[in-house]
Formats: sequence, C-alpha cells, structure tokens
Amino acid sequence: IHGGEKNFVCVECGKKFLRKRDMQKPVKHIRTHRGLKPFICAKCGKAFTTNQQLKHHTTTHEEVKPFMCAQCSKTFVGKDRLKDHLATHSGKRLFSCPHCGKGFVRKYQLQCHLNTTHGGKVVLKM
Repeated sequence: IHGGEKNFVCVECGKKFLRKRDMQKPVKHIRTHRGLKPFICAKCGKAFTTNQQLKHHTTTHEEVKPFMCAQCSKTFVGKDRLKDHLATHSGKRLFSCPHCGKGFVRKYQLQCHLNTTHGGKVVLKM
C-alpha cells in the first residue's frame, strides 16, 4: 500500500485499485458496470452515475456565463468548457470511441463515455 501499487484488478473492465475494498465498494465503479445513474438534474432530468458529474452538469444551467466563443457567440461558465467547445469548430477530436465513433477533446472524457455508455469495455492507458 505504501508503494502505491495497484494490484487489485476489476475483472469486468481491467481498472486497477490500490485496495481490494476500493474495487468492491458498491459506489461509482460498480454503477458504471450496471448502468446505474441515480443522480438526476432537477432542471432538465438528465441522469448521472456520480454526484460529482451532476454538480459539473448543473453549471451548464447557470445564468452567468462569462466566456464567449468568438465564432458562434455561445457562452460558457468556465475557460475549460470554452476550450472544449472550440474543438467543435476546428474538428479536432483527438479521441474517438471505438464503439460508436463519438469524438472527444480529452482522453478522460472518452474514458467517462466508455464507462457510462458502453460499460467500460475498453480501458485506456492514462
């Protein structure tokens, strides 16, 4: 444990864990395999696997969006969201889903998509 080696591997997706109990917790990791999305947005009804994902999503409903795209005038809550959006204009989607072809700007976005949409069938080296 002190060395930080992740010796416990989920047989369903190959994700590695530091402790066996972390792998067996019936929390967000298990939810990805079961397709469970218990966190629901009160404004639009969209469902999420984790409360963190829901919190991140709820910022899309905020009124104050100070970051504006110079190409289409769409506004965003943060710089990172604007940066990701700019890729829609340039067509630069570096990471594609091997199952459905959906493109992503960041690797972690593809991994989240794989976990929530395709049951984590492909594990990406991060």
